[in-house]
Amino acid sequence: MNYRLIFYIALFLPILLSAKNIENANRALEKSGLKYCPALFDAKSSNITFKNLPTGAKDFEVMLPSPKNDIVVNASDFGLNENITNSATIINKAIAHCKKIGASKLVINKGTYKCFDAVSILIDDMQDFTLDCNGAKLIYYSPCIKAKNPVPAWNTAQNKSNCNLKIKNSRRIKVCNLQFDWDWENNPIGGFAKVVGFDKNANEPYIDFQFWQYEKYPFYNKYTPVVSVASFTDDLTAFHHARSGLFFPAPKPIHLAEGYYTSKTSWVSPNVMRLYVERKIAGNLPVGAVYRIMHYYVGKNCIDMYSNQHLTLENIDILSCRGHALHVDDGQQYWQYINVNVAPPKDDARRACSSSADHHHIANSRGFMKLIGCTFSMGVDDGANIHDRAFFMKRKSDYILESNNIRGLIYFNPKLNDVLELYQADYTPTGYKGKIVKIDGETLHLDKPLPMQSKDGFVCFNTKYGTRNIIIKDCKYIRHGCRGLLLPAKDITVENCIFEREQMGAIKCETGYTKDLWCEGYGVDNIVVRNCTFRKSNIRRLKSQGFVRDIMLAAYLKTDPSDAQPAVPIIKNLLFENNKFFDTQGLVAIISSSNNVIFRNNVIENDFDYENNLWYRGGFCVRNSKDIYIIDNTYIESKKVPLAGVYYQQKSVENLVARGNKIISKK
Repeated sequence: MNYRLIFYIALFLPILLSAKNIENANRALEKSGLKYCPALFDAKSSNITFKNLPTGAKDFEVMLPSPKNDIVVNASDFGLNENITNSATIINKAIAHCKKIGASKLVINKGTYKCFDAVSILIDDMQDFTLDCNGAKLIYYSPCIKAKNPVPAWNTAQNKSNCNLKIKNSRRIKVCNLQFDWDWENNPIGGFAKVVGFDKNANEPYIDFQFWQYEKYPFYNKYTPVVSVASFTDDLTAFHHARSGLFFPAPKPIHLAEGYYTSKTSWVSPNVMRLYVERKIAGNLPVGAVYRIMHYYVGKNCIDMYSNQHLTLENIDILSCRGHALHVDDGQQYWQYINVNVAPPKDDARRACSSSADHHHIANSRGFMKLIGCTFSMGVDDGANIHDRAFFMKRKSDYILESNNIRGLIYFNPKLNDVLELYQADYTPTGYKGKIVKIDGETLHLDKPLPMQSKDGFVCFNTKYGTRNIIIKDCKYIRHGCRGLLLPAKDITVENCIFEREQMGAIKCETGYTKDLWCEGYGVDNIVVRNCTFRKSNIRRLKSQGFVRDIMLAAYLKTDPSDAQPAVPIIKNLLFENNKFFDTQGLVAIISSSNNVIFRNNVIENDFDYENNLWYRGGFCVRNSKDIYIIDNTYIESKKVPLAGVYYQQKSVENLVARGNKIISKK
């Protein structure tokens, strides 16, 4: 054996491969048409001083209950015990009694209680009240019934649905020391399954999935909805092991009860389910691959909150739930979550998820929210979507707007004097504000004559709402089916947080609309993200404007996502500082439709060797933006990052400053 030859190969091959990577990266850069500002070993500090840095949220107080008496009621006096199955009904009787006598607190004794009665525990129009559950666990269940005339979930007002706990129209309320869970033994929200066979040539092509952790799956020989199939490639022997994967949407969706999408299924054996799919998909999932199969998506929710002021949720664990874990709408203002966690139990390897939709979804609010010391993990959708709901509508006549949004117009209420502010389809301000005086089918009637639309419609903001002044500190966002944080809002501080193994990126600061489905956010302004850690934050390699990224600052017009950007920047005044980015799939950030964005003093380190390392890995890309500062960031030297630095589209970028970005050798 020629040991000398082996020695020289080992010595020079990495150098040759590195040179080849750089050559290929330079070719890709040239092909992209982007300009490049490289990070350098000898880069000097930028020495830039900013006079008006983004400040993020201002601190504020969420008031705790201030009761007028010390009357304490115990739910056990109303028949609550661990043997009944209608615990929600019993707890509601106790709450009603508290409201009647003006009690300051309702106590639930520690224990496990079954809430199988399809009733929301309700706190409505109360003040200075505490619900203290002493570590009690509430377990929920409702059968999956196929509706005869199903409609999408968004056509049913959420505040009329049966969630686990509903808090509305109340002031100075505290709910604490409580666990929520679901009856997985009889009605699993989802399950892990292996592909054990397929037939793409059958009259109805199919894939067979084995729920190998069960001898008999609870849905065996019962109606079995399947709303999505997500692949998992890491060890599944215990929950705490790392999990990653690619989201794989169910083929040929059809409407089901509560707006779920499902495909046809049948059962081959007690733990093998047959999923009927399109022919082109049937052979694409390899035998032996492991997937997370979800039976539910939106619909029920765990905690719904509407139009409360000064609400505190503290020491609450949502082990699992159907729908959103935390859902906020209407005029909610001044509320906080302290040690509120949404994550499956660590001792049950069969738990495929925590919540089946977003962990935290704000549809509309008036802002002033804190999240302190919370953990959100293994949700099927976003860790948090913090926004206000806008609408895209067309001018029908001088006083009438018409919607083709499939969610309908249920979110507007002329009795509340809702006032609309209109923007053109490219987000150019019109200066128009008009009051809704009538709703007729899919049309809104306004009290003032409408301006002419310059394109194919208006983006409409309801001025009653404005989600802003959000403080997120010491929180963890880990392994979500979509993104960690969506922040289409204003005046936000995200500090000392961890983002890890998010499927589709860590943070999105965006605003946009689609013509027929969603229209989220009133613009982005004054956000600070500091001292946070990002690890493998885009497992799916989701792209924005052609680039995989951890952070996305961009808009979308007509479709989501889209390369089309607004005529005016609607994302402005953002500061990302002193963060650490580890093992980025692609860019640290795509910056578009933005004004006054600063990335400074961040550390980027890429040791993990992906199967296909992208040429722009660890970089920043700037397009359609003005006054962008990417300065004094530090790259830990890595052959996996051939072109560390900043890429930009020269014709669409004004005043880009990329200085002081340095490369240092790894110690």
